[in-house]
Amino acid sequence: MLLAVLESRNLLFSEAAQAVYELDDFSAYVWRSMQAGLGQSDIAREMAEAGAEPVESAGTIQSAILKLRDLQASDTAERKRRSPPAEPLTCMKLCISGVSVQLSLADALRAEIEDVFGPYVCESSKSHAQLSARLVGETVELLLPGQPGTTCERAEFVPLLKAFLIDCVLEFATHEVALHAAALVAEGKALLLLGSPGSGKTTLATALARRGFKVAADDVVLLDGTGRVTGLPLPFTVKETAWTMLSPEWPGLAEQPAYRRPDGIQVRYLQHDLWADPGPLPVRRVVLLNRQSSACASLDEVGAVPALEALIAEGHSRDERLSEAGFAALATALGDARCFRLTYSDRVEAAQLVTSLAS
Repeated sequence: MLLAVLESRNLLFSEAAQAVYELDDFSAYVWRSMQAGLGQSDIAREMAEAGAEPVESAGTIQSAILKLRDLQASDTAERKRRSPPAEPLTCMKLCISGVSVQLSLADALRAEIEDVFGPYVCESSKSHAQLSARLVGETVELLLPGQPGTTCERAEFVPLLKAFLIDCVLEFATHEVALHAAALVAEGKALLLLGSPGSGKTTLATALARRGFKVAADDVVLLDGTGRVTGLPLPFTVKETAWTMLSPEWPGLAEQPAYRRPDGIQVRYLQHDLWADPGPLPVRRVVLLNRQSSACASLDEVGAVPALEALIAEGHSRDERLSEAGFAALATALGDARCFRLTYSDRVEAAQLVTSLAS
């Protein structure tokens, strides 16, 4: 509702009711005070400071507030009456690493989800977690059972959903440790790429996928109690800084829609058909990435202890503590693996060096 003054008359307009109400000067003053967040006691204090009698002003203020609240209630009721009915949601389920997530989605959002996560649509009879998402303009309203609702911009929904799916897998899938790593596969054994954000795990993994490796994961790997790894087969997440570099090798990348992660980084999701059996697989090689500007590519073998330290640093467990079973699994994984540190700046040179490890 909007208050305007024309020819010294106070006119309150309700868009919902398509009506104009005239207020006396005092009611208009109370309306402005209420819009500024003042309550009855605040208004009374202002009037007292202006010389009004407290007893007399209290009743006058209360009467004006009640009248204005009646107008607001009428406006709100009319808005609800005129609001379009909520769009019905349709259900779909995604299954990743044995974990099923039920989504209740607006149709427009469902189309976007199928574009990115279509290979994971399943008909599972059970679900480990649920998420509802309704589209209101360019805002997505999200609801998880038993939690307060939240919102995000439409461009942020797919990255948030990917993070939610990963969280569900980490909570419900069987594993000792989850590793933030890319996993490539050659001859039925895994090669892990580990490095801090920005070290080039995804871009190097895409280069290796063009050189004969199959892909088990580009971001998250689950380690079981036997020291074997299972990748989460989610699409490559390619940051905006790498779009131009990767487009010649992956022409379809430029056609994919762009999304925005919560940290503000623009990403696209790269679909491909180079998936390996996700596992469980024995670990054959571990490569620690050391990306440096203008560095010549070099590959140096390191001991298992530096690799163990890196695995622990990139590891995640349900209670954020490394258990004895988790430590034993890491040690077992490294028992038959060779470990290397890759220093590089050019991913093509780096990929050539790493490819030599498959022989």
